[in-house]
Amino acid sequence: MRALSKCEVAQKMDFRIIASTSEDLRILVSTGRFSQELYHRLATVDITLPPLRERMEDLEELASHFLERFASVSGRAVWEITDEAMEQMQRYLWPGNVGELETVLRNSVLRSEGEVLEPHHLPSCAAAASPEPLATSADNSVRLQDVIDHHVLRVLKDCGGNKLRASELLGISRSTLYRMLDSGVSAGSLR
Repeated sequence: MRALSKCEVAQKMDFRIIASTSEDLRILVSTGRFSQELYHRLATVDITLPPLRERMEDLEELASHFLERFASVSGRAVWEITDEAMEQMQRYLWPGNVGELETVLRNSVLRSEGEVLEPHHLPSCAAAASPEPLATSADNSVRLQDVIDHHVLRVLKDCGGNKLRASELLGISRSTLYRMLDSGVSAGSLR
């Protein structure tokens, strides 16, 4: 029996890679934080999916999907969402996107007592009204840092001051949230 050479062992493979990110890779490439060569290899087909707040018509179908999944996983018979609960969810801007919706519905199913998900089962951040708009300067411009600060504070307020929950919804670590709060975002501005 003869040994096989490397050339004889190699086989041709055909596969596809699907990658997903919430970051704009073009910006990361331009700042040197992502490999340009890797970006061009991955970006053969670019599908941009707008955030949930820009496609609220999908909310009901997504909510039904998550409700069904979590009801079956948790062994609870929660199969319906009241119109009032759905209206509250539609008024919310979902800063944590579809991942936040998934978490909210998982928690809501666990909090429910019957077969119908009601408004009081929703966490306070999802049942809250949309945040008020930022104040703008005379030329209608807003500093990016002010937008970030406002958003962080609003999410923190909507989560009742729970920093762990707020950091999860913001997609940042708790230590990053603490650093942001220490470096200028004032928790006292939570009105």
